[in-house]
Amino acid sequence: LLGQLFIPLGALLLACTPSKGTCITSVWLINVGYTLVLVPTLVRVSALIKVLQAGKKFRRVTVDKKKLVKTSIGISAIAAVFCALWTGLDPMIPQEQLILTDEANDLGETIVEVSYYCKSESNAWFWFVFTWQGLLLASGSALAFQLRSAPKIVNDSNKLAFMLYSSFMFLILRLALLVFSRSLSDGSVTKITLQMIQSIFWSVDSVVNMCIYFNKFFLKDGSSKQQGRPGNFGYNNGQATPVVQPRPAFGHEEEKVEETEMSQARCSACGSDSLRDYHSVKGSEGS
Repeated sequence: LLGQLFIPLGALLLACTPSKGTCITSVWLINVGYTLVLVPTLVRVSALIKVLQAGKKFRRVTVDKKKLVKTSIGISAIAAVFCALWTGLDPMIPQEQLILTDEANDLGETIVEVSYYCKSESNAWFWFVFTWQGLLLASGSALAFQLRSAPKIVNDSNKLAFMLYSSFMFLILRLALLVFSRSLSDGSVTKITLQMIQSIFWSVDSVVNMCIYFNKFFLKDGSSKQQGRPGNFGYNNGQATPVVQPRPAFGHEEEKVEETEMSQARCSACGSDSLRDYHSVKGSEGS
């Protein structure tokens, strides 16, 4: 969810008047945020698949939450290191674009419009970003395919696949926009206009992902709740099915406790099984 917050903020900075601070900050927010959105989800799905596969072989698997968090942080750190190298070696800075118009002022001089946009000297950074995002989406697609046979209570492969497909389409749109911007002649479309379009793509991508997959963190799905204690899985003809352990009826715990206390009272009263002896023993214990 933190990544879903970073991406719209970075997209908003792209749409603002470019400055050195907004250009560099947008790079960090968008790239680190995109990684934070996908990596923890992929790590969780990978661990779930490992548990299900071990269950088919009747093996016990212990999921270490700390290890999952460390794995997510470690992979996300790759994006942070890349952004640090980008900022240090070839930072995104405002570039000036002069556009010759057909208008003239009162002196007969041609009016030239000036606009600013964010740009690095090398395009290799952008191609690395597209490659990294493509690898994350491809890995997620492979995991979603493996998760399709999981029990319904933990099977969100359809939503995950839909989210990845949507993100892939927006990735193609951003890639086409980059290629299109490189082939434009000066003055046909301003660079800042293309940058704003890219900002819209990032924002819509984030909102769509939130609606498709991450809405479960805000909405309670009553259909997914089952009475009992799900958490164990059995296998029937190779298919994993959740095993629900029913909760004891109300009052059963109290009855067991009462029986235990009475048994202890009888033992301490040297075999007396009358209710009066039980109360006398309880009274002596209280004194």
